[in-house]
Amino acid sequence: MGVKTMAQDSSAFFTFTSEDIETNNIQNLEGVLRLLPSLHQYTIDDRAITSFGMLSLQNIAILKDGLPLMMDQNTYYDLRSIPIWDLEKIEVLLAPISNTIKNSSAIIIKLFSKSTNPIASESAIYIINNSASDLHANLQFGFSNLVHTAKIGINRSFTQALYKDVEDRGTSISAAERYDLNFRYKFQILRSLSLTISSDNSLLRSKDKGEIIEGTTRVRDVNQDFNRHILRGSIETALSKNHMLTLNGLIHRYKNGLSTWDKDLSNSEQQQYYGKDIPYSVGYDQGYMQLILTSKNRTLNYSAGVELSNTKDNQFSNINAIATEYADYSAFGMFEYQFRNTFKLQGGAKLLTNSLSGSYLLPHGRLTLAPNNELQLEATYQKSLSYARFEELFYTSDLNNGIQNNILLSPIDLNSFNFRVLIEKKHLRIQSGLLYVNKNRIPQVSNLNTLTNTGKSISTTTYASLAYKTDWINIRPTVMLHGINGTRDTTSLTFFYPELNIYGHIQIPNTSLLIGSTARFLGKNSSTYLKHNKIFLKQVDGHRHISVSIKNTFKNDKLSVLFGTTNLLNTNFISEKTFRLTNTGQELISDLDAVASRNRAFFFKINYRIK
Repeated sequence: MGVKTMAQDSSAFFTFTSEDIETNNIQNLEGVLRLLPSLHQYTIDDRAITSFGMLSLQNIAILKDGLPLMMDQNTYYDLRSIPIWDLEKIEVLLAPISNTIKNSSAIIIKLFSKSTNPIASESAIYIINNSASDLHANLQFGFSNLVHTAKIGINRSFTQALYKDVEDRGTSISAAERYDLNFRYKFQILRSLSLTISSDNSLLRSKDKGEIIEGTTRVRDVNQDFNRHILRGSIETALSKNHMLTLNGLIHRYKNGLSTWDKDLSNSEQQQYYGKDIPYSVGYDQGYMQLILTSKNRTLNYSAGVELSNTKDNQFSNINAIATEYADYSAFGMFEYQFRNTFKLQGGAKLLTNSLSGSYLLPHGRLTLAPNNELQLEATYQKSLSYARFEELFYTSDLNNGIQNNILLSPIDLNSFNFRVLIEKKHLRIQSGLLYVNKNRIPQVSNLNTLTNTGKSISTTTYASLAYKTDWINIRPTVMLHGINGTRDTTSLTFFYPELNIYGHIQIPNTSLLIGSTARFLGKNSSTYLKHNKIFLKQVDGHRHISVSIKNTFKNDKLSVLFGTTNLLNTNFISEKTFRLTNTGQELISDLDAVASRNRAFFFKINYRIK
């Protein structure tokens, strides 16, 4: 039977497999990002905060099957609404060179859907329950022949709320219930012409409970209804033996509906609250289209194409007589040339025009020495951009925490340099390198509560990873040291935090037992930022996460049973402190409870497949 080995992009830093997802009992994208190496995540006030050095999630490209998952990622998105039960693997790429439309300078996260075996039909059902009373159920059907391939899955996932103390009523993380309906269809029209259509649909419901108001029996809760719908399409045709033409399209619509309710616990009466201090509902319509021509030859490969995308607010169609929408248009080209086994040169550029801020040239390039040897040396440069948050561009102060919008904000400028040494053998893959990221034109809040493109920051990441795979063992440790200077234009303060990650699976010889484990150790994360011309220091405690599982498969791989424990050390709550830096020291501004991980839980999964 053995450990399943996944094909990995030669430029990928790390691959998170479906076995890793099972070991950690992960049900959504938020849970995946919490455990991916290089990323740092914690939750405050029921919102997950994810970063890579000085880059927020807004500056990190996330793709699913090659297309943007959340478009420009400059609007609020509840990551719990994105299921991962249909994924085969997740790749992390550091400083990739790509034609991704935006956010691709320092890191790209690629999600790959499971494929259906050719000339086969199959169905599968699984149920997961744990000691925290979470319950997840999934049903999938698949069919494939030489012409048609189809797969559909439905899923229901319920996760209990998290409280800091037993006597608390207020939730640190709200209970959430999610329903999914995903399908994928491929039509092989001709040998050289194929059409692929897929759709992801999810409904997430949650209730963020508030504490009892002192001296009363009243509480205030916030109900959330998050709806997301994505339709993707791709048609590709071979123009010749070496040329392929592909047209990709995507339509994305979502709404985060929020309602606030006042409730009297003494008589269970409740009424909706409409005050100005409540969170408001948001929603967006987004579209994306790409036409790309690729050519693959013995020594020279190239690609060229155009892209169109747009984002439109479907809750506030205009604010102060200004339409809340923007679009961009881009043309790109990329080539790859290899001279024997001496070097490989890859490069290209994208010319992007945004309807709000103008045009930008975004070049990228990579030089690889001895590309066919076991030992390779590589240097990469990538220039990209990331748009300011949608509310910073369009929403007035009453919708943006008192901060006035600025529609003239320029995109954030991202530049990355990566130097890597790669050693690849039959069962062993070792890489080590240094990633430098320069981030300019960051929106900052001035004394007048207005936004300007004055911020600058830099971050460095020194990394090393090892992947050892055989038929019986798969172990992948990584170690990273992040250096962060969040106020490069004002101070020279640089803070460092380390992380150690160990992912592994062992197949017990002559049995069907598969043992999996995940261990993450993160140091204290410190960074500075500028607001109202004052420098603030944010410190987030380090934390640890360990999960283990054991899986047994019966009846010719049809039935499998898995037992596991997540967060074995029960590291859940940590502290996020914010200080204001002064001439004489630092002044504590806030000390908040943050969630590093949910409580320790034992879980059980049973999976049955019919082929």
